[in-house]
Amino acid sequence: MKIRGTFLKDYVKIVNATRDKDWERFLNEDDWQIIGTMIIPTELYPVEIMGRIAQGLYELLAGGSHQFVREFGRSSAPQFFEDVKSFLLKHNIPAAVDAWRLIADRYVDEVSVAVEEVGSNLAKVSYFPIDGAPAFEHFREVQAGNLEWLISANGGKNPVAEFITEAREGREACIIKLTWE
Repeated sequence: MKIRGTFLKDYVKIVNATRDKDWERFLNEDDWQIIGTMIIPTELYPVEIMGRIAQGLYELLAGGSHQFVREFGRSSAPQFFEDVKSFLLKHNIPAAVDAWRLIADRYVDEVSVAVEEVGSNLAKVSYFPIDGAPAFEHFREVQAGNLEWLISANGGKNPVAEFITEAREGREACIIKLTWE
């Protein structure tokens, strides 16, 4: 599985800015080679490096707090989506959530995101976790934060994302339920 450099570049910046932390516990030699290069937003990179950095961020910087990871997703969304921000800012939450789905499908291969329901104060976005994907729980918290930012940026007040897990097609599906005022 691969991920676009658009998502990886900010993770690499954090590693480079916090070299005083014990990153050796999480990163291998191949990771350090990638971290030492310029991350190209349109290139595909192994998702495993992002997973290992995410685990390091969770343990070294977030102190084991999923809420911190979600806030990271929320605060970093404007940078993650810098190149496509105008596409996401619809001032219409249902249209913005659908635009986010298109972006998510484009930036992470092997992920298929569906908008199952969207209305005036509720949206449900679903996808299947990718077998063997590293640090999936961190990935989904970042996505929840991204979606909370998206709803705020499009006029929603006090957005809240919660996770629902259910069996579908013989496997576990992740549903992000979003509500707002």
